[in-house]
Amino acid sequence: MNKFSKLAWFNLVWIILVILWGAVVRATNSGAGCGNYWPLCGQSLIPTFDVFHTYVEFIHRVMSGILLITIFTMFLLGRNRFKNDPLRRRLNTLVFVFLIVESLLGAGLVVFELVEDNDSIFRIIAISLHLLNTFILVALTALNAFFVSKPEIKITHLTLNGAFKVILLSILVIGVSGAVTSLADTVYPPKTISVTMAEWVDPQAPLLQRLRPYHPFIAGLLGLGILGYLNQFFQPKSVWGRNLRKWIHILILIQFGLGSLNIILHVPLALQILHLLFADLIWIAAIYLAITDNEETTPSYEK
Repeated sequence: MNKFSKLAWFNLVWIILVILWGAVVRATNSGAGCGNYWPLCGQSLIPTFDVFHTYVEFIHRVMSGILLITIFTMFLLGRNRFKNDPLRRRLNTLVFVFLIVESLLGAGLVVFELVEDNDSIFRIIAISLHLLNTFILVALTALNAFFVSKPEIKITHLTLNGAFKVILLSILVIGVSGAVTSLADTVYPPKTISVTMAEWVDPQAPLLQRLRPYHPFIAGLLGLGILGYLNQFFQPKSVWGRNLRKWIHILILIQFGLGSLNIILHVPLALQILHLLFADLIWIAAIYLAITDNEETTPSYEK
């Protein structure tokens, strides 16, 4: 593996770490740790760490800054490296573009004070857009790392069949509903399951409390649908594809268990992070399976 490939895989691993630490920022209500200043932190480049929330938020900004540097470096190097390879060059460029969008969305949350106890509809919309952009960015980064490390494959275009489009869309829906539920758990820490269900049907309850219970139902129904399709209708031809399908089964089943524990134990921070990690792993595995050796879902390539 050459240095360029290593950088691509580093970006994928690092972006997952940035996402997980972002969840720590949200769960600890540290989104305003630097005030409503961006990119500065409390009117200075390096703040005084006399408040825990400042420490947590500043670490996230440093991690995001490192990611911006490494992806920008790869973008610059890739312009020459892939000058005769339009698809790889486009992927490399899109990773950088969506990272910029990700940064702007994150900055918007801070500047417009859509953090801490803010439960407005604007925050719900903002974190949903943030989640969608994050998943697209992770998908592009994962594809970029995969194709950069396999220069022997000459790709002309990528195609997905209808079923895999539905699967990927289902994962996005699960992710958005999960982001809303996580926000509700932060702003309104859950008490008991019976209280949560009572809030669900209470027309006087805040919108976030009424939205919170939808995620387990959405995740359960769509997750079972994904498992059913992969088990009954998708038959990979390669060992790589069969292994990916097996791992997606395992990851989803573990995710069901983690989600259940989160509800029972009232979403402790460690379980929240683990739950998010498995969501990212499922998404990456699904992206890779979507371009694997089934004739309708494989990339068209010339060897």
